Amino acid sequence: MHLSRRDELKLCAEILSEILNHLYDLQKEQREKVTNTLQHDLDSLCKNILAILIKTIIIIIEGSNSVLPQLVACLLGLLQLLDETHYKRYWDELSPNKDPRDLKEFLAKSLLVFEELLSQDWLVFPTDWLIIKLACNDVLRKALEEFAKPLVYRFLGPKSFDSQLWWSYFSLAVTFLTQPSLQLEKYREPKRRKILHSHGDMRVLMGFQILSMWSQLGEQKLHFIPSMVGPFLEVTLVPEPALRKATLTVFYDMMQCEQCARGSFRLVESELIDKLDLLISENKGDDEYRELFSTM
Repeated sequence: MHLSRRDELKLCAEILSEILNHLYDLQKEQREKVTNTLQHDLDSLCKNILAILIKTIIIIIEGSNSVLPQLVACLLGLLQLLDETHYKRYWDELSPNKDPRDLKEFLAKSLLVFEELLSQDWLVFPTDWLIIKLACNDVLRKALEEFAKPLVYRFLGPKSFDSQLWWSYFSLAVTFLTQPSLQLEKYREPKRRKILHSHGDMRVLMGFQILSMWSQLGEQKLHFIPSMVGPFLEVTLVPEPALRKATLTVFYDMMQCEQCARGSFRLVESELIDKLDLLISENKGDDEYRELFSTM
C-alpha cells in the first residue's frame, strides 16, 4: 500500500476509534434507557462502515500493515455496540426485495475475516495479551450468534440453501473453539478460575451453538456427511461431559442420515475411525475421552 494511502487509512482508523469510543460512553450512560438517537447513529455506522471495514481488513491482512490492529479494534468495537435489532435491520438492508446476493457476499467476507483473525491472531495482538484476546473472543462469539441467524432464515430453504456459507460458518466455529488461548487446561488453577469467572468456558458456549446450527439443517445435513466428522471430533476434545455427550448424538444422527439416503453408513463409519485414530495418535483427548468413544 502506498505510504500516502497508509497515512490516510491510519487517520480514518483514528477518527473511527474516537467515534466508537464516544458511542460506547453514550451507550454505557444510557444503559437503562437507550435513546432513539443512539440507535439511529449505530444503524448508520453499521450501514456505512461495517462492510467497508471487512473489505479493508481482507485487503491488508496478508501484509505487514501497522494499521491492522487498529482496524481490527474498530471492527470489534463496532460489533460490541450492536444488538440483535441492529443486525436484523442490517440484514434487511443487505437483502432488499428478498435478493440475497449482497447479504451472501457480506456474510462470506465476514466469516473469512473472522477465521483469518482467529488463525493469525499474532498479527493483531502479542501472544501474551491474554485478557485482550479473551475479551475479543467474547465479542466475536456473541457476533457469531447473530451472523448465524441469516444462514437459517435466508440460506437454508430448498432453493436458497448455500452449502459454502454453511461450511464457512462451521469451519469458523470450530476454529474459534480450538484456538490455543481458550484451552483452559493449560493454565494454572488460579488463572483458570479467573477466566471462568470472567468469561465462562467459551468453547462450551460455541460448541452448543454449533450443535444448534447442525440441528437446523434437516435434509441438508447430507451436504456435510462425512466432511463434518473431523470438525465435530474436534468439538468432543473439549473436556465438558455435557458437550461431549451432546456431540456424540451428532455422529449417530450422521449415520442415520447416511443410512436413509444411501442404504449404509460406511462413509461416516470410515471417516470416524480414521479421524479418531489420528487424534489418539496425536495424543489428543484424555482418558475420559477415550472411554467415552469406547462405548460407541
